[in-house]
Amino acid sequence: MSKLYKHYVLLKINNPNKIYLFESGIFYIFIHEDAILMSKILNLKQTNLNPEIVKCGFPVKSADKYFNILKASDYNVEIVSSNSYNSESLNNFLTTKSYDSIIDDFLKLNIDELSISQAFSYLRDFQNKFRKIKDT
Repeated sequence: MSKLYKHYVLLKINNPNKIYLFESGIFYIFIHEDAILMSKILNLKQTNLNPEIVKCGFPVKSADKYFNILKASDYNVEIVSSNSYNSESLNNFLTTKSYDSIIDDFLKLNIDELSISQAFSYLRDFQNKFRKIKDT
């Protein structure tokens, strides 16, 4: 039994109603029953993790597309990090990712080269982005 599958089984024992999405290298993957369900919803091809267990997934670079579909669904999806085997809700993960994106945009600004009107425009844009995150 793979380490990934063992972790999946332990998570499912603790909360069988959640769908677990594992970070695995440059992919996100669903395992076993979660894979069977999510392959239909996300139109993903199932492959074998081993002869008895299926998996399906998508590349990290396509995550936004699939996260948007999952966020709009009624499924309780948890993302399980490959580094720490910690899990977090999809909404928390997306919120953190959104904050990181806004911070990156802010750090790219060269404040010394902005006019006052450009600065206010950027502030308004950042404020709207933060409101959007708060409202979701």
